Amino acid sequence: MQISPTCKDEAFGAQPVCVPILLALRRAASLSTCALILFAFILLAPLNALAQKPTQFDVEAAYLFNFAKYVRWPPHDPGNFEICVLGSDPFGNSLDQITHGEKINGEQLTLRHLQVASDALTCRIVFLGSTESKHLAQDLTLLSGRPILTVSDIANFASNGGEIQFVNDDGRVRFLINRRAAEKCGLALSSELLKVAKLVLADAPAGRE
Repeated sequence: MQISPTCKDEAFGAQPVCVPILLALRRAASLSTCALILFAFILLAPLNALAQKPTQFDVEAAYLFNFAKYVRWPPHDPGNFEICVLGSDPFGNSLDQITHGEKINGEQLTLRHLQVASDALTCRIVFLGSTESKHLAQDLTLLSGRPILTVSDIANFASNGGEIQFVNDDGRVRFLINRRAAEKCGLALSSELLKVAKLVLADAPAGRE
C-alpha cells in the first residue's frame, strides 16, 4: 500500500495531516484478514518513520474504523451503524474523514459525539475520551452487558472492564483487549484481531455489574 506524500493543507489539532494517508488507512479496512495483519504492521511502525506522519489520534481513528470489520455483533434490527465519541474528542477531523460515506455490513455508518453515557446505548462502538476518566466506573457500569464495543486510551481502561485500550508502545499505537468483557457483551472478536493485539487480557474483570 503506497501512501502519497502529497498533503492537503488541512490541520487536525496542531499538526497538518495528509488526507491521502487518511484515505489509505480507511481503504485498508476493506481488505482481507491477511491484509489487516499487514495493515497492523504498517501502523505498528513508529509514527515518525512515515513520510508524512499521521498523529497518534489519526492512527487510533483508523483502528476504530477497522475494529468494526472484525467484531461480530449479536442479531439486531437493521439500522445505522453508530460509532460514538463520548466526552472529549481527540480526533479532530480524521475520524470524520475516515468514516464518511462508509457502510458496515450493509448498514450506513454514522458518527456521533456525546456528552453523557446514557446517550450511547444505541451505539455499536463507543470511544471514551480522556474527560471520562473521572467517571469511568459509572460509564462502564451503564454500558456493561450491552452489545457495545468500548474503546479508550484512558490508563488501565482494559483492566477495569473496558474492552479495547490503546497504548503507546515506544512511539507505536498498540492496543490491549479484555476478551472476557467483550464476551460478556455478546461480542465475538475475530481471531485475526486478537492476533495483532499487544496483549489479550483473558482473565481481566468483565466489567461492573
